[in-house]
Amino acid sequence: MDTSTGSALEQILGTGRAVRIWAILSLVTLLVSLTTLRLSPPAWQDEVQILDYGRILLPGADRTSAMSWSDADRPIFPLNYPSCVASEIAFRLAGRDMAGPRLLGLLGAIAASGAMLWYLRTRGIASWIALAVSIAFLWDPMFAPGYRGARFDGWAMATMLAACGLIRRGADGERPFRPQALAGMLIGSAGAIWVSSIILLPLVVVEVFGTERRDLRPGLVAKGLLQRLGWIGAWAFVALSLCFLPYAGSLSLMLQDTLGYAHERTDSTYDLGSAILNALSTFVGSPVLAVGALLAIVWRRQWALATGLLAALGLVLATGPYVHRNVYLEPYLLIAVSVGGQAAWGSARAGPRRVAAAGMVLLCGWGAVVTLGARNANAFLDRVGRDPDRPLVELRERLGEGPHRAYLSAWRAYYAARSMGWSYLRPFSLSTDTARSLLSRCDVAIIDPGDPQEVATPEVLAEAGFRPLEDPDPNAIRLFRIYVRDPARGPANLSP
Repeated sequence: MDTSTGSALEQILGTGRAVRIWAILSLVTLLVSLTTLRLSPPAWQDEVQILDYGRILLPGADRTSAMSWSDADRPIFPLNYPSCVASEIAFRLAGRDMAGPRLLGLLGAIAASGAMLWYLRTRGIASWIALAVSIAFLWDPMFAPGYRGARFDGWAMATMLAACGLIRRGADGERPFRPQALAGMLIGSAGAIWVSSIILLPLVVVEVFGTERRDLRPGLVAKGLLQRLGWIGAWAFVALSLCFLPYAGSLSLMLQDTLGYAHERTDSTYDLGSAILNALSTFVGSPVLAVGALLAIVWRRQWALATGLLAALGLVLATGPYVHRNVYLEPYLLIAVSVGGQAAWGSARAGPRRVAAAGMVLLCGWGAVVTLGARNANAFLDRVGRDPDRPLVELRERLGEGPHRAYLSAWRAYYAARSMGWSYLRPFSLSTDTARSLLSRCDVAIIDPGDPQEVATPEVLAEAGFRPLEDPDPNAIRLFRIYVRDPARGPANLSP
């Protein structure tokens, strides 16, 4: 393969055609995902907490129920209220169905993929490589569970990547301050969308540093860097302040709860070595990306990007590694792969060009097989066990319509409880004392038998006056263990 092949491919697959192909593949992803969107994953912790936060934050909400009840005897107030409120609105617009928040999360992932495509093009990456990397991002097995499960990481990353693209674009224009001001506003908005977006702040610094002129004296270069960072930071602060203006009265509680959560994840029992292994082990599901990025960084000596990646890893470790927080490291890896692929494709030798082509095919192929293929196939084959209506059927059969105030530790029971108008409580922390306090206010307890961290053990439930509910069909396979208050122990304290 000679260099004329690269030029011909770039002409055939120019930016316009690459965008059209990206749109078609994104539409295919959307349609395939919709077939199992309510099945995979089953209702889970992050999805339920985000949605219930949104319910609590809307005006006129009943705040005597919460799936995240703090040790301070009140609901938790999240810092990322725009995403939570958007999730609740999507839930209501979808007829109070889980498909609404999940579709919104999926659209966020598509937006992130599109932002990655545009951003890589502003970096001068060839259209076909930018296309392959952006689609690999959308199909990445590490990213997919979060956005299919109604998380908003896609929207946060889309906003940050668009900001990085604007910084690149502004560096080439005659009036750089306008796009950089817009980039700052996007960065501030991303912080409101999801606080984990701070993990991409080192990438912003890398972009500012990488687009600064080098033909000036060191003092002028440093001055220019500080001016641009200050300008971008000032507009980010303005945008962030405007975002929180509607909830200014609750901001102190939001900060208190967010910082308390971060402290809980990095308390005295925190083991840095285990945390590093935790963060790195999540990339086992994306081995092609992890290995390819490492090789590309070393080969092309992308030390500035590597420094940004290490800083981002430090932010992950400082706030506690978690698979859906670790995913914010992926843009760094994808950029490294795109730069390596670009260099290999521009080689005059056939070997590196073949490696670049094979690498991009392997990167996309892995995601297609795992995310579009295996994930959807598994969900379809297990559609009976994952049936989102199954919890409602089981609770109606065993407890009736209610009303009940439930100690609701089983995440899969959440949508059923809301559809029947139940009140519900669940402790945010793993505190047995908080669990006992909440149990005293409930008349039923719905427990997930597979939760190893459940603090409402049979002993705690018995002490609180609960006994197991007799099952009319002892041979049936049940999702939940259900306990009811023993009438001999007196009624529940139904005060908030």
